[in-house]
Amino acid sequence: MEVDPIQQFEQAVLGTIRQRGLLAPGERVVVAVSGGADSLALLYALHALSGPLRVALHVAHLNHRLRRAAPAEARFVADVSARLGVPCTVEAVDVRASQRQSGLSLEHAARSERYRFFLRTANAVNASKVTTAHTADDTVETVLLNLIRGSGTDGLAGIPPCRMLAEGVAVVRPLIDTWRTEVEAYCRAMDLAPREDTSNRS
Repeated sequence: MEVDPIQQFEQAVLGTIRQRGLLAPGERVVVAVSGGADSLALLYALHALSGPLRVALHVAHLNHRLRRAAPAEARFVADVSARLGVPCTVEAVDVRASQRQSGLSLEHAARSERYRFFLRTANAVNASKVTTAHTADDTVETVLLNLIRGSGTDGLAGIPPCRMLAEGVAVVRPLIDTWRTEVEAYCRAMDLAPREDTSNRS
């Protein structure tokens, strides 16, 4: 019998959430959505599972003002959220200005601004969890990069499925046991049209 890729993907995500204790009934959950395949799949899967999990969702999207396509991506995420009936917070931040002030690399400045935004949004909507769309591929890539950089055995830990962002707010990763090929198959089966940031691949 042919396996339904939609059901298979959503049940796998549900399995990760339950086995790793990532979400609890009654929680409000901020879903970080860039508009790319990983985050779009995460949003749709969590939307399908929000009933069984008994959680309320709130989408968060940050425009880093780094690329010409960024405003269109923000509108895309807002439109998707509206179609799903999920409230959405969109903000824009000047990451280059933040980089100049902090002295961080552009990548690290963007990451810092992203997580500050996630925390602001979580506090504003009274959410205790922020979900990000890191996959098993991201974990492997992180381990390899850490080893290349000479971080030793500590680098083998990769990306944790859960970490505290601040008191009362944790970042959780429901796709951490899922491979990108599975994400892409789910997007195809759901007829989704992700907005891909090519800089993510580099």
